[in-house]
Order: sequence, then structure tokens, then C-alpha cells
Amino acid sequence: MHSWTCSLVLDSSREIVAGSQDALVRAIRRGADLRIYTEFRHNEHIDVRSASDEKVREVAEFAVTYLVEDRWAAGLMSLRQPVSLPDGFGPRPSMSFFLYNQDGHQALGRPHLDGQKTV
Repeated sequence: MHSWTCSLVLDSSREIVAGSQDALVRAIRRGADLRIYTEFRHNEHIDVRSASDEKVREVAEFAVTYLVEDRWAAGLMSLRQPVSLPDGFGPRPSMSFFLYNQDGHQALGRPHLDGQKTV
């Protein structure tokens, strides 16, 4: 069994500070697990109306990974529910599918599971 390695580190401007995109692509090609450590402010990411600017530190595991054209890695967080702190999980049942690309760009898909029309 191999020990854990960090293939790529980006700073808050998404600039590479350690590792490389090629190292990440090679790791995903070999079937490596993808875990991403992030830091963000509560009122910039979770609840933009909140007065709380506490720093949230999170490690996310991406069970679904993609290797596009054998050169671009991405991961999809497939088991996440949106949170509405401190109350629990938002007002409508839904999932949050976060996509992270190797360059740090992100996307979100949020299908609601309650049958109500999407606004």
C-alpha cells in the first residue's frame, strides 16, 4: 500500500503553490481517491446574509472522479445535502452536487426532491 500524497495545492487565487496539474491527472488515472481541503468564510459561502465571518475549514471527499480526454481531472461530490446553519438542512429536501475542476473552478447542481416547481 502506498502512503498518501498531495498532488496539487492551489492558493486562494487558484495559483499552483505545490505539486502540479499533471501529478493530479496521473493520480486520478491510477484510480486515486480525490479529497479537497478548503477554507472559506461562513458569510461568503454558506449564508451571505449572516453576520458570522468565521472561517470554515472543510475536507471533502469526491467519490466520483472524471478524467476528460486523459488530461483534465475533476471530481463530483455526490452525497451532500445543503446545510442551513444552525437549523439543519435547508427548507426543501435537495442534494448539492459540487463539481471541482483541477484549476479550482467549481460548479453546483441542486436538484430539489420535493416535487415543487423550481423558481
